[in-house]
Amino acid sequence: MGDAENWRTHWTTYEAADTDRGIVGDACNGIRLITETGAKDPVETIALPIAGAEDAEGLPEALAGEWALYTPEQLTATASAVFSQLEGVAANLHALKATLERMEARRATAFTGTARDRLTARFRMATSVRARLPRIMVASARTTKVGVRRVLT
Repeated sequence: MGDAENWRTHWTTYEAADTDRGIVGDACNGIRLITETGAKDPVETIALPIAGAEDAEGLPEALAGEWALYTPEQLTATASAVFSQLEGVAANLHALKATLERMEARRATAFTGTARDRLTARFRMATSVRARLPRIMVASARTTKVGVRRVLT
């Protein structure tokens, strides 16, 4: 799998193949109501990271079971979605920083120096993670492909 492969295709094709019994659509429809037309107000904007937080907290428990996933294709779809989330988190932190800067420019925040320092540290961490993502995804893709080949042959 090359650097240029679009990891997003793995999780989007999983849903498109009708292998999910409609559960993916059911879980995502509320989010798609916002993302397909763009958030129109702060409440819709805030709903997106809250949904992501719910997912982030629920996935480790879902993956803990012995039969959480049955096939290498399910593992690949899950991994690609998690990588997409990781990339999205890095982008979201940068967008959040830009929003904070706009709010500070119009004097609409009351952040303390300590709070701003903590956010700045998170932004730096996100930049570091984002820079490493292509290598992480390629290495994981190779591992996943090897596993898929072993199971299928």
